[in-house]
Amino acid sequence: MPSFSASLFVSASEFTSTKFDYLVVGGGNAGIPLAVRLSELGNVSVGVLEAGEKIEGDPIVDLPSRMGEALRQETYDWNLKTVPQKHAGNREINTARGRMLGGSSAINYMAYDRASKVEYDQWNKLTDDNHAWDWESLLPYFKKAEDCRSIETTPDHLPSFSAEVDVSSHGPLLTESVGADGPVKLSFGESFTDVVEPFVKAWNSLGVLTLKNAFCGEKHGAFKLLRSIDAELGTRVHSATAYLPLAGGRKNLKILTGARVNKILFRPGAEDLVATGVEFTVGQERLHIDASEVILSAGAFYTPAILEWSGIGNAKLLRAAGIAPLLDLPGVGENMQDHLFTASQFLVHPHVKTQDLFRNDAKFAEEQQKIYDTTKKGWLAMLDNQTAFVPFKQIVDQNLFESTVARLRAKIDAEMHAGNLSAMQQEQYGIQLEWLEKGNVPNVEFWLVSRGLIDPKPGESYFLLVSGQMHPFSRGSVHVTSANPKDTLKIDPNYFENDFDMEVHVACAGMREKLADTEAFKSVIKAWSVPPVTLERPVLEMAIRQGFLTGYHYFGTAAMARREIGGVVGSDLRVHGTRNLRVVDASIVPLPIAAHLQATIYALAEKAADIIKEDARP
Repeated sequence: MPSFSASLFVSASEFTSTKFDYLVVGGGNAGIPLAVRLSELGNVSVGVLEAGEKIEGDPIVDLPSRMGEALRQETYDWNLKTVPQKHAGNREINTARGRMLGGSSAINYMAYDRASKVEYDQWNKLTDDNHAWDWESLLPYFKKAEDCRSIETTPDHLPSFSAEVDVSSHGPLLTESVGADGPVKLSFGESFTDVVEPFVKAWNSLGVLTLKNAFCGEKHGAFKLLRSIDAELGTRVHSATAYLPLAGGRKNLKILTGARVNKILFRPGAEDLVATGVEFTVGQERLHIDASEVILSAGAFYTPAILEWSGIGNAKLLRAAGIAPLLDLPGVGENMQDHLFTASQFLVHPHVKTQDLFRNDAKFAEEQQKIYDTTKKGWLAMLDNQTAFVPFKQIVDQNLFESTVARLRAKIDAEMHAGNLSAMQQEQYGIQLEWLEKGNVPNVEFWLVSRGLIDPKPGESYFLLVSGQMHPFSRGSVHVTSANPKDTLKIDPNYFENDFDMEVHVACAGMREKLADTEAFKSVIKAWSVPPVTLERPVLEMAIRQGFLTGYHYFGTAAMARREIGGVVGSDLRVHGTRNLRVVDASIVPLPIAAHLQATIYALAEKAADIIKEDARP
């Protein structure tokens, strides 16, 4: 495993004795890449405050086969919960946020992909035109982060499963679309289970083709996700293991872990707020640090929370929490979105090899351990990465599609005329409706899990078909509950507030049934396990509300958009109404995207570093 230079990590006293040019709050998916890139400027000092700890050499983090074990363990996860969800059985939903250097990139499922070109191109419509935020402007930064050299020796095997013409056959090769020299090592993996080929053939038989290159801006099809796994070491790659080795022992970069930021400090009297540093806590000691510029990279929950504790946000909500408003910015903490997933589990015939072999066959498990120990390959270094992205329009019949979209439009129009939609929502919904009606943007994902997760029986093997909605219409929020940073956040994703989101999940359940009924899957499926094959609509809806899975893809709570429509940051990532306070993390993503988030956040951080460097030039 790449190790972190010990000289980068300092004590609280050494940290507070430095006045930083750039102070990055949060050492996660965006914060570490940003800090490392800024420290390339040899004439500036860069500090990182991370609330979690530095964790190295921990198999729960590092080993792909142990994916998911870190969730809800306080060593690795902040272990937060939502408020009871009104439209989801009044349940409190577990969230997952990484509590360590590397942030959520150290506990995620390692999926690595991009959204479609048209999705990024719409970001410019919501913000100012000082900096471009679209596919063409982001593509160099996607590539800058990536090291995809492993795909030369271990390519995507999936096209061999199908003779179908692939939708990207006349486009660029995958090797031309991805980066080779970046710090984030990516791989496909060499092994796959016996249910991968049926998955691809099932989609092909239903008219969805195999996609050779899902990284060229066109994402419609069945393909293999890249994973943030180092193919040589067989271990997870997260932001700290990827980027900190680039910094070596630079003297101008200092990191303090175990430091929770309470609020940003401001110079009084200026027309625009000027940040002078932050107040933070280490153990029971309250400290402060000076900085010329403060950059929040604390994620979709804590970035808006820190803004609110600092007096920036909806003035009415701040006063109710006992906080004196400094800057009325109502968009702070609003616009929360997430990707939700539902699943069906299937029992397979005894001859079908899935990852349940680790549970059922001690000899197999022992053999795979030996393979991993000697080569860092095999099934212990493998994750399911088979997926398909399709438009909603393709998984329902035309009449149902038209009636469902008509009801959605009517609901949005009624809400708009009643004054219940923010200006941001009106613009977002207009864009999302266009995508939906044209059917030119995949907005539903289906993926494969090659093991039993729902009450698996000893000696039996299973797989799951999982489906998720990528462009939700429901919007939630996250806000502080008091002026005390130790108090619980009010996290309310407001799942299923918009009825259309339920319609998508119901349609996905029907599509999973169609997939299972194809000849490709009939050869491996012994029985439908969970839920029952046929559910009446009210029962199905209840099962979805009670059994959905969150993707832990929280974003949008400090959206990059114009201030007058409820945006929090401009295209230069400065918080509106401030001179030297920026946000660089998933909270700025202004629109839902059909992708797992980590690749986009790496690109966002890389681009942000160049924007900030450009501003620093005399």
